[in-house]
Amino acid sequence: MGTRKQSARLRQKTLERLHAALIERQRRLLEGDETHAGALQAEPRYESADDLEMAANLSDREILYRIAAHHGEELAGICEAFRKMEEGSYGLCEECNAPIRAARLRALPHARLCVRCQRESERCADVEDNAAYWRTIGASHGGGSSSHFSKSIRATVRR
Repeated sequence: MGTRKQSARLRQKTLERLHAALIERQRRLLEGDETHAGALQAEPRYESADDLEMAANLSDREILYRIAAHHGEELAGICEAFRKMEEGSYGLCEECNAPIRAARLRALPHARLCVRCQRESERCADVEDNAAYWRTIGASHGGGSSSHFSKSIRATVRR
């Protein structure tokens, strides 16, 4: 696993357990992806299906695509965690460079952010989602980018 600056912060035994947990999660994700891939490749038959059955089939496929996308993101995070273990930066927050607590890493071994930075990231994502929603509402009511909704959302995002 290479020389680690983080070794002093995370005991070697903890690091080994986290490495094993990452390997196990990676294995389970890859096995699950094979199952989902088989389900996605099975071509649904729409000729004989009524509208309700066809909608259910499409909904199932959408769910499978979303699961596969989520698994892909998680696998990328696991690969990144392995890379960081090799270079010695595993367990450091990508945002503030502070150590990520061992309890958080045990719960989510591929965590990239400390709890504080993760909360801030989620808060900003919520504000951006709300801004997009209100821009859509403003546009549907005849308001453009200079509408009252857009101005108030921009002010909120800047805070």
